[in-house]
Amino acid sequence: MRSILWDSLNTRYQGATADVQAKVPLLFYLHASLLLFLSVTAVLVIFLTPGASLAVYLSIVLISFVLVCIATRLNLVGRYPLALCLTILIMFVAPWASILYESIAGSGDLMPMIFVIIPIQIAALFLATKAMLMISGIQTVAVIVNVIISGTKSDDNWVSVVCYVFIASLLGSVTSYLIRNQYNTLLASKEALAQNQEKLHNLSIRDALSGVFNRRYMDEMLDLLVQRPKDPFAVLMVDVDRFKSVNDTCGHRVGDAVIQSIAAILTSVTRKNDVVCRYGGDEFLLILMGCSYEAALAKAHEIRRLASGLGCACDDPEAIPITASIGIALFPEHGTDKDSLLHAADSALYQAKEEGRNRVKSS
Repeated sequence: MRSILWDSLNTRYQGATADVQAKVPLLFYLHASLLLFLSVTAVLVIFLTPGASLAVYLSIVLISFVLVCIATRLNLVGRYPLALCLTILIMFVAPWASILYESIAGSGDLMPMIFVIIPIQIAALFLATKAMLMISGIQTVAVIVNVIISGTKSDDNWVSVVCYVFIASLLGSVTSYLIRNQYNTLLASKEALAQNQEKLHNLSIRDALSGVFNRRYMDEMLDLLVQRPKDPFAVLMVDVDRFKSVNDTCGHRVGDAVIQSIAAILTSVTRKNDVVCRYGGDEFLLILMGCSYEAALAKAHEIRRLASGLGCACDDPEAIPITASIGIALFPEHGTDKDSLLHAADSALYQAKEEGRNRVKSS
C-alpha cells in the first residue's frame, strides 16, 4: 500500500521542483498525524468538555477534520501549494477560534493561547524564514491585543503567557532558518550527487572519442528491442573505407578526427529516438526505430553521400578521399535475435566492401 501511494505521488509531482517533491511526503505524514490528533481530541471534547462549550469545541474539531481531509486530497492529486496553504490556515485558525471563544465568554482561561505555538513549530518545516518571522510577529501582537481587549490582563499569568508565545514564535523562526539552511545544503549535495551519477552513467555508455553510445549500450539496447517483436526497426552497420590507410598516410590524430566527423554525420541524420553506437574501430552501428526498408535505404544513402563530402583527411597527395560502406538489416525480416541481426548487417557490409566500397547493401 505504501509503495502504491509513493508511486502515485511521484507520478503526480514528476515535473515539480526537488523542494516540492521532498516536502510532499512530509505534508502527507502531517495530515495523517493531524487526523489522528483531531480524532482523539473529538473523543476528549465529548467526554470532558462542559455542556456550554461542547458544541463550540466539537464544531471546531469536526470542521478542522473535514478541512484536513480536503487538504490531504489536494496533496494526493498534485495540488501541493494549495494543500499546504489550507493546512497552515487550519492549524492557525483552530487555536484562535478557541481563544476568541474563551475571550468572548470571559472565562479568563489563557490555556488556548499556549496552543498557538504548535502551528508555528510545524509551519517552520515548510515555510521560509521571512514568512515565519511575519507570522510570529502577527501571532505575538494578536495575543497581546486579545489580552488587552478581553480584560484577562488582570490575571497575573498573562505576562508569562505572552512572553512564552513570543519566545516560542521566535524559536519557530530560528528553527525555520536552520532547517532551510540545512535543507538547502542537503538539496545542493543531492543535486551534485545526481549530476555526478549522470556523468558516470554517461561515461559507462558513451564512447570517449566519438561521443556516441558504446558497444556495451548497443548490446543492451538490441537485447531489449528483440524482446518486443511488435516494434520493427532497422540496423545500419557503417564502416569507413580504407581507414587504415588514413591512419598510415595522415596519422592517428587525423584518423581520430575522421571518426569524430563520421559520428557527427550519423548523429545529425538520426532522430531523437534512434541510437548511434560505435561498434568498434572505424565501424558504427545505427538502430533506426520503427523504420521500413525504404526509409532505411534512403537514410543509408544520405549517410554515404555526406561521408563522401568530407573529401581527403589531409593534404598528403597519397591520401584517399573518405567514403563509407553501409550494410542494412531489418528486424524481424533478417533476424529475430541480436546475433542474427548483427550477422546479417555485417554480411551486407562485407558485400558492399567486396563490390568496390562506397556503397549500400542490404541482406
